[in-house]
Amino acid sequence: MATTVQVPDRTTRFAVDFDKELVKIFPSTQSRLYLKKVLNQYQIGFTTAAMLARRLTELVHSPEQMDLFDLCRPMVRLQDQLKYSAALPYFNKNRIDRVVLKRRYLEEDFGFRVCGGKDQKCAIFVSSVDRGSPALINGLRPGLEVLRVNGLTTANVTHRMFVDYVKINFHLELLVKRVGMVPLQSKSNHENPRWVFASWNAENPGKIRGSSNIKHSTNDMLLYVKDLPAEETFGVHVRPHPDGILVSAVKPGSSAATAHIKAGDVITEVNEIRLDGLDFEESVAHLKTDPPFTLRVLRSPDSSITVQS
Repeated sequence: MATTVQVPDRTTRFAVDFDKELVKIFPSTQSRLYLKKVLNQYQIGFTTAAMLARRLTELVHSPEQMDLFDLCRPMVRLQDQLKYSAALPYFNKNRIDRVVLKRRYLEEDFGFRVCGGKDQKCAIFVSSVDRGSPALINGLRPGLEVLRVNGLTTANVTHRMFVDYVKINFHLELLVKRVGMVPLQSKSNHENPRWVFASWNAENPGKIRGSSNIKHSTNDMLLYVKDLPAEETFGVHVRPHPDGILVSAVKPGSSAATAHIKAGDVITEVNEIRLDGLDFEESVAHLKTDPPFTLRVLRSPDSSITVQS
């Protein structure tokens, strides 16, 4: 017997509590309406639990909003809980860990970088960890907030003060909390930092994912798809690519051809949603969204055309 999940309505106590908590996380009505749409798409089976987690992640722009993941968990089917958890950024704001780092001489690098500080209007965070470094071996990861160093609080410490303190010590005992996000320094000290999710894997331990961290190539293009004729597909054949999805062929006369998509193009974003890091099926599902939508495309330097919006 199939298990169904109902998106909370306003007739139950759970729905009332859900709405109250949602307003705390997203004061914007537009964000709340979009979330309800995302939950409805999961309910009717249009999206998977992993895709649901990805779309929730796109809504979160600060550590305070990460409560959204636990708030929506009761609406995830029992058989989908593991997939939902696996697709979420790894974080546990209630857990405090102790990490000890040692070195034999000052010229040896601990192997990690930090961002943030009182001067940047946020706490100290680990932003990257070097492969094979003492920091990596002892459990330090991007996205960890540094609460204390050698028993000293970092609450009122500037970025430079923390870096200078690390440079003169052979031994560091760090108390850290896994927040899962990293602040990006604003151009002006008067602006609050922007946040991106930090992820870690064996190939790229310092990877940070988030649209605000992307440096677009000079060969990328922003294309606009206005409409699709009735019962017609977009008109492309695609296959996986590290940066998104690779267009292997374009159907002549199709909407893709009209939008100036060419074979060899790499679609990296759909409606400002990055495709790198997504499963191939998830990327294709984003490409099947109802028009109008925008595509960000990478094109090789030897192929260039003029695109009109």
